[in-house]
Amino acid sequence: MPDAPEVRDDLLDYAYEIEWFDAHLVQMLKQLEEAGELANTIVIVTSDNGMSFPRAKANAYEYGIHVPLAVMWPARVPGGRRVDDLVSLVDIAPTLLAAANVPAPAMTGTSLMPLLLPAETGGPEPGREAVFAARERHSSSRYNSLGYPQRAMRTGDALYIWNPAPERWPAGAPQAIGPDGAPGPLHGAYHDIDAAPTLDFLVAHRDEPGVGRYFHLAVDHRPARELCAVTDDPGCLVNLAGAPAEAARVGALHARLLAFLQSTGDPRALGEGDVFETYRRYSPLRTFPPPQWVLDGQPAFKPDWIVE
Repeated sequence: MPDAPEVRDDLLDYAYEIEWFDAHLVQMLKQLEEAGELANTIVIVTSDNGMSFPRAKANAYEYGIHVPLAVMWPARVPGGRRVDDLVSLVDIAPTLLAAANVPAPAMTGTSLMPLLLPAETGGPEPGREAVFAARERHSSSRYNSLGYPQRAMRTGDALYIWNPAPERWPAGAPQAIGPDGAPGPLHGAYHDIDAAPTLDFLVAHRDEPGVGRYFHLAVDHRPARELCAVTDDPGCLVNLAGAPAEAARVGALHARLLAFLQSTGDPRALGEGDVFETYRRYSPLRTFPPPQWVLDGQPAFKPDWIVE
């Protein structure tokens, strides 16, 4: 994001929200302590997505899918440690079942107990070389309320992203239809980015040096395949997938991602991705002008629950 007072203030507001959350967490822990239950309670603190800024929330980039995770169980888990192993929120269910000594059924996730109790379990188990993330429809932000499908695989040093529908706008269409049926202002939409001062600043200053790059990174079309070296580039600003030297690596990562998706029955990997567009949206719908790819004759899926 550009270094500007509006963006700094937006980040400060976000930090204040985190402080507010932390203050309530303190009250919860104090209540558990007063009840004599803190030592034997597993406390898991996390979030459902990255911060609500461009290229974070509703994106498969690092700042969208790398969320906080803190676990405390005073009676058994030694604290004060930072664990860098790759874990996923799908690991929480098998972790809690293991903590309760309940046999777990077949699940995609893996218990975190070897990470939480290394002295008791012998340490991490093999098999945590990658974690996976996915995105479909986030809000009513495109023609026919279509989503922006993404599938991602995060390894120790790389993030590989597959965008199955690169013709769609990743942040939502730039223009919406107003209540009067007339097209609204260009760059007045992008509804897959939460409305906030940072988005307003990017739109208002998009033609200025030092800002335009960040605006286009947030809203422009993206290629079908993206590869980011997250260790050196946590902002995922450089896509390595188009480099000839990375062709073999990209091919191997894509094959590995598809193999995992197929093993879990993901419709996007089985040629049945339109099923995600059939799920009815019950919140208010926005309307948008037909995108260029529709005007060019490419068919657009229209769910039967959209009535014009």
